[in-house]
Amino acid sequence: MKTLEKWFECKVKYDKVLEDGCSKNVTDTYLIRAISFAEAEARAVEEVAPYITGEFEVCACAKRNYQELIGSNNGERFYKVKVSFITLDEKTAKEKVTSNNILVQADDISSALSKFEMSMKMSLVDYVIDSVADTKYVDVITNSVKAVKVKSAACKHKDGDDVENDVNVDNRDFEVDSESTSTSAQKQVTTDGESNARKKKPS
Repeated sequence: MKTLEKWFECKVKYDKVLEDGCSKNVTDTYLIRAISFAEAEARAVEEVAPYITGEFEVCACAKRNYQELIGSNNGERFYKVKVSFITLDEKTAKEKVTSNNILVQADDISSALSKFEMSMKMSLVDYVIDSVADTKYVDVITNSVKAVKVKSAACKHKDGDDVENDVNVDNRDFEVDSESTSTSAQKQVTTDGESNARKKKPS
């Protein structure tokens, strides 16, 4: 049975007091698991209210398509791994490609790639890693309890940078076992924050 919950990206705008005493208007972005826009916005408010002095607003809320979250106790950022899974259609004997977005908590792009590959070790499915991008999410909140925590408060987020939001994926579901591990893939990490890798399972 499919869950009714979806991922929502909520942006919270507020005035942040800098170290020199000046005030700067910043926007922090949260990824929230909820069943509706209203619930996602309410959870965003609940998250930031204890830490912000003064007025703030949820200035944007949009659905985001992630098929899996690979969390970590020590990752400092969240990376979107865009991956294509390759399967064989039994009826037509043709390859079928399913594009998914996997969110990985890690310290850097290299670590994000490694954690994703580790999660795929027991899988028999061939796949191609299309790209890896830093999302700059302040926090990821799932259900009523935070699944993973990067920053303790919106006011502690460094810049309030906008989140990378290139999410165009196939709507078909593909479950990735976050407790699996993966063999090494040939990968090439570029300096602009993106990576391409190809993985082929041995026959």
